[in-house]
Amino acid sequence: MTFHKLSRWLLGGMLTSLLVLRGDNALAHLPNVLRAGEVFRVPDPLLSFALYGTFARADEVFEVQLQPETPLAVPIEIMVPRQDSLTNHRPLFAIVGKGLPKPSATELAQLPRPLPDGMGAVLGRYEREDREILFESFSRRVLYTNGVVAYVLPAGDVRMWVWSPSGTTGKFVLGFGVEEGKQDFGNLISNWGDYAY
Repeated sequence: MTFHKLSRWLLGGMLTSLLVLRGDNALAHLPNVLRAGEVFRVPDPLLSFALYGTFARADEVFEVQLQPETPLAVPIEIMVPRQDSLTNHRPLFAIVGKGLPKPSATELAQLPRPLPDGMGAVLGRYEREDREILFESFSRRVLYTNGVVAYVLPAGDVRMWVWSPSGTTGKFVLGFGVEEGKQDFGNLISNWGDYAY
């Protein structure tokens, strides 16, 4: 069997499997695509999301908006496909909202944009020089991660900003939340180019 035929056979089998699983009971992290310059509004901050984005330019900023009704502890991590070309690609995220601590001067200088009036920020960091490696069982991908840390989001308007402080480009995944939601496999299939590495 040629490589072309084999790849078509594997893709066809995978898509068939996804369609079979598309029933109302299929549960997983909700995958969605982040686009630079657009705000992704999270419909339910209790649900678990995997938001896929790509830095095409070094100065891009991705933004997510949540509206927790009460303070909410949420695990958050940022991941990058484990590829040689992305070894030094380490995007950061910041949580921005009222009631969060005022950033230090060093942290303010790291942020990709000025803080709105009355808001504080918490920066997600890479605590280790050697990044953790994660096998993501749903998408069957191997990723670098900065590690899962639970952050307390304040009630009200909360934003997450993702940017590339070292100016690298490439793909990333912002993962957060706890509760699994019903999977929209139609979204996954129609946007496969954004999710595939």
